[in-house]
Amino acid sequence: MAEAISLGASIIAFIGLAGQIAQGCSYVRTLIDDIDDAPDDMRGLQREIRLYEGTNETFREALSNLEESGIPTQQSSYVQLALKFGNETLSNLTEFIERKTKSGRRLGQVRFAFGKGKCAKHAEQIERAKEFLSMAQAGIILALEHEHTLSNRAANRVLETLTSQNEINSDTIERIPSYLDRIALDTRNLYSTVDSIKNEVSGQRHDLHTAIDNILIPLLTQRLNAFTSMFSESFRAIEEVRYTTRQTREAVENLTCTSDILRGLSGEMSQIVQITFRSVLTEFYLDIDAETSLVTLQRTTPKS
Repeated sequence: MAEAISLGASIIAFIGLAGQIAQGCSYVRTLIDDIDDAPDDMRGLQREIRLYEGTNETFREALSNLEESGIPTQQSSYVQLALKFGNETLSNLTEFIERKTKSGRRLGQVRFAFGKGKCAKHAEQIERAKEFLSMAQAGIILALEHEHTLSNRAANRVLETLTSQNEINSDTIERIPSYLDRIALDTRNLYSTVDSIKNEVSGQRHDLHTAIDNILIPLLTQRLNAFTSMFSESFRAIEEVRYTTRQTREAVENLTCTSDILRGLSGEMSQIVQITFRSVLTEFYLDIDAETSLVTLQRTTPKS
């Protein structure tokens, strides 16, 4: 693949070669102008050189425009071939004219004599160099047009993309109010749902407190009453124990006193008292035993 002509060293070198061709054309025309009585073939060759010089000048302007535009094109090898062929053609023609005119100069006059075939051959080479240069120029122009077309297509694609994005953005912007309204509606619905949940939770909490009160208060009251009853019974039992203890203490004191009295009596009196006291105690125990038997009999006898 040919290298791309761009703003690098290649295009600058090609412009320099085109300048050398322009100088060579001018020099060859000067050599032909110095020939006195130049034949028609030489004058025709001079016209070909002028045409080639014009083509080269147009080509050099195209290279300058290419340098200014900065657009690369794949024509480097063909341009180099056309310029090289043109320089070689002019060099050969210059050498041929100088060699033929050098020996023919006398007294400021130039005598030129050569065959028509030689002149026609060089004219053909000039024509071919002009064609090569024209083809190279056409290739550059086509390449530039192709690059320009590609650039336009890329620009159009970018423009279409931007237009599509703008349309999308415009459509999105137009939908923003409806989006905001929807968000506001969803927000209100959310607040309403939260309020409903709060009210429901509050009602359930009240019901829970009521249920707890209905369950715990009677239970606590029952337990408190039971504890109160147990405390009262315990208190009564304690009072009874205290009363019994007090009665027992008094009985012991009475017995102690009676015992002391009995110790002070004489032996006979003591026996009489002992017998009397024993009989009283015996009767007392008999009465108690009778009452106990009666109570037992009443408990064991079935009621009619």
